[in-house]
Amino acid sequence: MVSMLVGELEGDAHFDLPEELLLLEDAPVPEYDGRRSHYAVFLDKLTHPRAGDVVMQLENFVKKFNINNLVGVREQLGGDMDEALDVRVTPVAAAVHSFVRQVCRGLRQHSVWGRESGAVFAETAESVEKFVVTKLYGQ
Repeated sequence: MVSMLVGELEGDAHFDLPEELLLLEDAPVPEYDGRRSHYAVFLDKLTHPRAGDVVMQLENFVKKFNINNLVGVREQLGGDMDEALDVRVTPVAAAVHSFVRQVCRGLRQHSVWGRESGAVFAETAESVEKFVVTKLYGQ
């Protein structure tokens, strides 16, 4: 819907966002207060209007990354899943960890996560990894 509202801008074209969308941008950012888990707060932050770019980054990674390709490796190795896992788990884990590090570097500069203390941000990094792994294995 937002893409329909924004449309394509060319050159010096000017477009004013509807007031409702501007108000959403200023919505309060959920904060960790000790009553809920860091992961629950991370999920709430993903719903903030300014977190759309992070959500898209996470969704794109999960869509492009197909954990189910282990089935093909198992068949190539004659059904030995242990060997298939040995062959694939290390690159899979490396790819996931690399992506999580990349996302976390961006979150440090992001308006929704950038003000977190070091300890809270460490929990956010754990939440990013948990979120990605959960989504990958849920495919």
